[in-house]
This record gives sequence, structure tokens and C-alpha cells, in this order.
Amino acid sequence: MQMHETLQRWVKAHNANDVEYLKSLYATDSVFQLTGSGAISTRESAFKMAEFDYATKTQRDVRTSWIMGDEIQAEVTEKSALLEAAGIHEAHYNGQFIIRGGQIASVQLEPTAETRQATDRALSQFVAWASTASPQRLAQVMPGGRLRYDAEAGRQMLELMCEWKRATR
Repeated sequence: MQMHETLQRWVKAHNANDVEYLKSLYATDSVFQLTGSGAISTRESAFKMAEFDYATKTQRDVRTSWIMGDEIQAEVTEKSALLEAAGIHEAHYNGQFIIRGGQIASVQLEPTAETRQATDRALSQFVAWASTASPQRLAQVMPGGRLRYDAEAGRQMLELMCEWKRATR
């Protein structure tokens, strides 16, 4: 099945690490939700997620399952320097996209069971290490135990995750 043009642009922007173009694809009232991390309900917050993805060198691929009107169901594959540092080659999501007027109105990504298990395992090991090795830096990127999504947190998380990888592998 052919991918929707806007979704193609979303993938290309991710893969080119073009954060400004990626941000231009979101509608003014867009919603981004990564299941398990809560809804990011404003365009500005979706921008911060895009900047986090840029900082962690996120690449995405999308395989469309079906298109009905402005709704698209797709399988999303993600690779990033952050995932690699965690020992995860790639993550897989079931995605639902709503496109209106050539812009993304909504993105919902649900990790597959395998991805959820791998990320939960890696994150719990990382947090256990970072709680002792660098508690202040961990608190900066994960205030209240929840990952902060913005460019600076992405850079800091990647740096800290790479330190963890070197220290424990």
C-alpha cells in the first residue's frame, strides 16, 4: 500500500534530521502520544518531542497498513543512538496518524510487546546504575521518574546512556 504524502514527509524529515521541517508538518492543534509516556497535547510539546528525536538521532520507517479518510494505521520502525546505547537495535510501534489539510493532527504510537519489554528492561537497568553513578543528571533528564522530552534532555540522556553502556558492558 502506498504511504500518504504527509506521512512520507514526516519519515523523510526524521531521517534527514531536519527538525525545523519536521515541526512544520504538525498542525497548530496537533497531539502526539507515545503510549506509556503520556500524551503530549500541544504543538509546542510535539515540537519538543521532535527536538528530542533530533538530539537522539532518531530514524523512522513506516509501513502503511490501511488508510481510511484522514486516518492512517501503520507499522513504525525506529532506530536511534539512544536505543543503540540501550542495546536495542530497533523499536517497533503500531501507529495511528490523523492527517488534515496536509498536516499531522495526531500521532499515537503504541510499542509492540517485544519493544515494551526490551525498553522496560534496559531503562530499569539504566536507572538503577544512574541512581548511584549520577543521580543529579538522572533527575535532570527524568524528573519525577518520567523522561523529559526536549532537545537538551535528549542530548543529556544520550550522553548518560552512553556512559552507562561503557561502564556496564
